[in-house]
Amino acid sequence: MPIVSVLILVVVAISIVWAFKTGYVKALSEGYVFSFTEGTTEDGSSVPVLRLERGWRARKSVAASPVNENIRNKYRVSEKQISHFLNNNQEGYGQRLIPLMKVEQQREQNLTDPSLLYNAKAMQKAQDAYRQAAEQVQEELKKVYRRAALYFSSGAVEGAGGVLDLLIRADRAEFDNTLTLSSVRRLGMAAQDLGLLSRSAYENFLDSCEGMDKEDIVHLDEDVRQEILRYVDDPKQERKLRHRRKWASFWEYPLDSQWSWGKSLNLKGQERKP
Repeated sequence: MPIVSVLILVVVAISIVWAFKTGYVKALSEGYVFSFTEGTTEDGSSVPVLRLERGWRARKSVAASPVNENIRNKYRVSEKQISHFLNNNQEGYGQRLIPLMKVEQQREQNLTDPSLLYNAKAMQKAQDAYRQAAEQVQEELKKVYRRAALYFSSGAVEGAGGVLDLLIRADRAEFDNTLTLSSVRRLGMAAQDLGLLSRSAYENFLDSCEGMDKEDIVHLDEDVRQEILRYVDDPKQERKLRHRRKWASFWEYPLDSQWSWGKSLNLKGQERKP
């Protein structure tokens, strides 16, 4: 076999392995895609509609939500920028928006149930449920537009590792001992910088800490602690993680589902303050 043919086969094989490892192949069939289309309001005026589809190649419609005009006017971010922000799951907002849009779509479909036509109470309940779901989507979209406006105006880029040196490595021994709320906050910031925790999940955590003392003793699930510290202690693993994140077609934040009170975080010896 000619050397050129061998080289071509090697390149093709490497490309296939890369596509599977980065999640590109999976994204073609299973990944979620955000895009915009034009819709019409009840008074006949046009409104941009955010669409959620599944599969980059053969797209299947999942949900659609019109964007409140007040949100668009306030933040002045283009639909192209918003779809880019969400499709890259920047800071975890795409990941958070997907289930909310699914719920809204399901509750909208529930309104077409023929049995509701003869049950005013059930119809009212279904309408209230749909309205609540739609409001949750708009609240999340408000956060998306706000964060995207800041992201594109500041030319935000991925972290370069210096955050870990300042937050954790300078006082590494502290994180092997009993943790305070202040220490856990720093671990959360480090996890966010690494791409293990989204900014949106971390901000929700900060909101839930209001009124608490930074010296409160906090129990952090050991598996979560070790997941963060293994990248702190091994720069080679840190570089590999950042590389995977850079080339992934859609990045899921592995600690998002765990970083909250009652899951991986608990105050020691006292009830959490509201």
